[in-house]
Amino acid sequence: MTLVSVEGLKKDFDGLSVLSDFSLSVDRGSFVSLIGPSGCGKSTFFDLLTGAIAPDEGRILWEGRTISDLSKKAAWMAQSDLLLPWMSALDNALLPRLSPKKSDRERAMALFCELGLEGFEDYLPYRLSGGMRQRNALARTIMFDRELILLDEPLSALDSLTRQDLQGLLVSLQRDFGKTIVMITHDVEEALVTSDFVVVLSDQPMSVRSSYELIGTKPRLRDDSYVVGLRREILDMLGGHGP
Repeated sequence: MTLVSVEGLKKDFDGLSVLSDFSLSVDRGSFVSLIGPSGCGKSTFFDLLTGAIAPDEGRILWEGRTISDLSKKAAWMAQSDLLLPWMSALDNALLPRLSPKKSDRERAMALFCELGLEGFEDYLPYRLSGGMRQRNALARTIMFDRELILLDEPLSALDSLTRQDLQGLLVSLQRDFGKTIVMITHDVEEALVTSDFVVVLSDQPMSVRSSYELIGTKPRLRDDSYVVGLRREILDMLGGHGP
């Protein structure tokens, strides 16, 4: 069943067409990755979804019904962890709860156990490694209790080994927490390891060049022949305009 879709989205900035008649559908419970050239309009698309900016034309639908934006339907996680430096890791995770109840704190503590942060609840962000900070930000994102999660290159600032570890965590976020995920990434391999669908985008004005429905158990192995073959195909498609 389609959870969210956009139809005919159009957005211009000072005469520059960033999105023109852009359409996309995301099924409930799926993990969709968007890959395209730098500056093609991926982040603008997220800004339109979350209501940060308004489209010039087109509409956004939630379960088939038109809505103005997804600000009350989706949780968004950016490239930067955006943790508040004066608050503990646990209090950062509890930010979506304006007046946390005992049950909220218990749930956040349980999340810390699942995300490998047990014992670090009282640490300030500066005492956490980059990977731990992103786990902390992920816990905060889950605490919004939204079915849809938008991820804007959430692992781009991390080293390769930490990225691989957290890619498995993103897969478990979808599987264990029942979330629908749409992720922007510049890492083709990352998309192929984690996703159910990979959407390859064109340069401006952004459009869908191709989409892939992936097979196999996730997270997939990076050196699997299936992953290697698709990675080569997508990079060839992007050519000189790769991510």
